[in-house]
Amino acid sequence: QNNKATLTQDEETRRLEYVAFDILPSSVDTANIIAKLTEDKAVFASTNNDTTFISGNLGGSLDGSYFLRDQINSDVAGALFGQPNGTTYGPYLEGNTYRVAKLIDQKVVADSVKSRHILLPAIPASQVRIDSMITELEAGRANFADLAEKFGTDGTKDTGGDLGYVGLGGMVKQFSDHIFFYADKGEFKTVITQFGIHLVEVTGQKFINREP
Repeated sequence: QNNKATLTQDEETRRLEYVAFDILPSSVDTANIIAKLTEDKAVFASTNNDTTFISGNLGGSLDGSYFLRDQINSDVAGALFGQPNGTTYGPYLEGNTYRVAKLIDQKVVADSVKSRHILLPAIPASQVRIDSMITELEAGRANFADLAEKFGTDGTKDTGGDLGYVGLGGMVKQFSDHIFFYADKGEFKTVITQFGIHLVEVTGQKFINREP
């Protein structure tokens, strides 16, 4: 009682102690997983809706990107590259996860692509304006460089929207995927990124080799 002032603290404290127990799969768990994936593999190979099948079987989402041979598991690449679309491989262990892979599509991709764009803010009115610009460009009544100078909102507006040649992955993902995988040279398309809404045209492609 005489010294209680020396035993007080301004803030309450707690002391916590814990122990961690690792929960590891048994050989039976592993066998069950492999059996389930083997069963699902047959359905995966024949389904016409890969996106729905993947999401419905705890496989995350399908983003539609293409991958170069050296970007994926070497065993998967060896089993799938050059095979007919729809070919499956697995189950196989990657890290701590069992997987089944499916070849959905394959194509020859340019080593570098040249493009130009007109960047507008990500608001509904911008999409309406881009649709109007596409109509005028396709009809031959407008010039891309003039539109970029008039409506563009980034530094490329002074150079006709030109972005020069870039390699795969040289732009933000949505933009890079579009110009390398989906766009045909000379067509006008819309791409949405974190920077805004882009009116995009691929103007050049360079191929070092023609391997998929």
